[in-house]
Amino acid sequence: MRTPIRVLLVDDHAGLRQSLAALLRAEPDLAVVGEAANGQIAIEQALALQPDVVLMDINLPVLNGIEATRRIHAQAPSMVILGLSMHQEPELVQRLVEAGAAGFVGKGDPVETLLAALRAIRSADGH
Repeated sequence: MRTPIRVLLVDDHAGLRQSLAALLRAEPDLAVVGEAANGQIAIEQALALQPDVVLMDINLPVLNGIEATRRIHAQAPSMVILGLSMHQEPELVQRLVEAGAAGFVGKGDPVETLLAALRAIRSADGH
């Protein structure tokens, strides 16, 4: 069996993070390796844990998700970052992609959309 896709969850809402973690842990091909509640911790966790994917909320305390994405991408350019937000304004998504995110999933999107986006990472990198 292939190794699971390792995911770092970054969201400042503990309840949402816990729900996402439970959802992802129920999938045999996904593994939650860490969680972060703000952008600064996200950077530290991403560099320490080296996940396959960082699921990054945009609106975060201490350091927003766009700047955290920029800093992670600068230090670990092969790490895949997927944006996650309730806000789906095109300019916000564009700023996130310009910072280094590979894509974006809305918090209101169906769960299947998130799972497909995570699994597409494996297809894209050939693991």
